[in-house]
Amino acid sequence: MNHRLKIGFVSLEDPSDVKGWSGIPFHLLKALEKQDVSIEVFGPLKRNFRYPLLFFKIAARLIGKEVEFSRFPMALRSYARQLQQKMREHPVDVILSTSSIPISKLKCSVPIVFYTDAIFHMIPGYYGGIWDRLTTGALRRGKLQEEEALDHCTIGVYSSNWAAAGARKLTEPRKIRVVSFGANMAVDHDRNAVEEWVDARLTREPVECRLLLIGVDWRRKGGDAAVETARLLNEMGVNTKLTIVGCQPEGEVPEFVEVLGFISKQTSEGRDRLKELYRKATFFILPTKAESSAIVYCEASAFGVPILTFKTGGAEDYVRNGINGICLPCDSKPESFAESVMELIKDKDCYSALCLRGFSEYKDRLNWDSTAGALVNSCREAIHGRKA
Repeated sequence: MNHRLKIGFVSLEDPSDVKGWSGIPFHLLKALEKQDVSIEVFGPLKRNFRYPLLFFKIAARLIGKEVEFSRFPMALRSYARQLQQKMREHPVDVILSTSSIPISKLKCSVPIVFYTDAIFHMIPGYYGGIWDRLTTGALRRGKLQEEEALDHCTIGVYSSNWAAAGARKLTEPRKIRVVSFGANMAVDHDRNAVEEWVDARLTREPVECRLLLIGVDWRRKGGDAAVETARLLNEMGVNTKLTIVGCQPEGEVPEFVEVLGFISKQTSEGRDRLKELYRKATFFILPTKAESSAIVYCEASAFGVPILTFKTGGAEDYVRNGINGICLPCDSKPESFAESVMELIKDKDCYSALCLRGFSEYKDRLNWDSTAGALVNSCREAIHGRKA
C-alpha cells in the first residue's frame, strides 16, 4: 500500500478564519483537503512575544517609525519551538508554510516548502505606508529573516514571477517555483453562463459602460485614476458608471461614481452581491501603483470581466495583455485606460474574446484547486530531492 503524503500546513493566522491574510490560508487549506493527501494543521501560531517586544514599538513610534514583531529573533525562535512541538505530537512528511516567517529558524528532519507573495527586500520603498516607516533595525531584521528562510527551505514557492525573480537573487535559483493564487469566491457557472453575461453587457439598453473597482487602500489601488478614467469616458460620449467596493474615495464623489463600502464575503448576501457586481461589470479597473498578487484579478477573470491595470509587481502573471485584460506601463495616464476601453467597446468581437479567455485563465490556473495541486507536487518534489 502506498504511503499517503502527510503535510504539516503552517499558518500564522487561523486558517479557519476567512479574514486572515486576504483569505489565502482559508481557501488554500480547503483546496488542499480535496487533494489525495493528509493534512495536519499547525496554526494559528501563538504570538506570546508581543508584550516583551512592546517597548521597541513604543520607542519606534516616538520617532515616527515602525517595527514588525514577527521578524524579531525572539519571535522567530518562538515560531520554531511551537512547530517543533507540533511535529513531535503529529509527525509529518513535509512542512508547507503560508509564509516564510515561521520557518526561518525551524530546524527539522523533513523538507520545508513555503508559499508567499513577495520577499521582504522588495517591499520597503515600493508598497508605501508602514513599509516606508520601518526603523533601520526593522529593515535589517526583515532582510535577515527572508534570507534565513530561503536558506532553510527545500523549495520556496511564490505567487508571481516578479517575487520569484527577487528570491532567485538571494538563493539557489533551482529552489524557486511560481504558482498563482486563486479566486476566493466559489464559482459554479460554466462557459455558457459567461457567454450569456457577456451578451447581456453588450446588448443592454441604455448602452452603459460599468467599471468596477474593489480594493481597500484608495491611494495604492489607484482610486483617483479610476475616477478620472470614468470621467474621461463620459466626456467622450460613453455613458460610464464606476462602482467602488472596499474603500472610501478621497474628496468629492462625482455623480457617476457609486460607493458601496465594504462587502463581506463571509455572508451569503455579501457573496451574492459581489457576484452580481462582477457579472454586470463591463470592465474591472485597478490602476494599482504597487501589487504583489491581487486576488481580485482571479475573481474578475472567473466572471469573464476584462481587467484594466498597470504592469507593476506581479500583475502581469494575472493580467495577460490581450488575453484577459489590458496591462499598461506604470507611467500611463487615465487617458490610456479610457482609450483602451473605447477601442474594446467598438470591437465587440475582441471584447467577447477577452471575456471568454479570462474565464479560461481562471479555469486553467487562477483557481485554488490548481494552486493546491501544484503545491502538493512541490511538496512531493521536495521529499524526492531530499531522498536523492
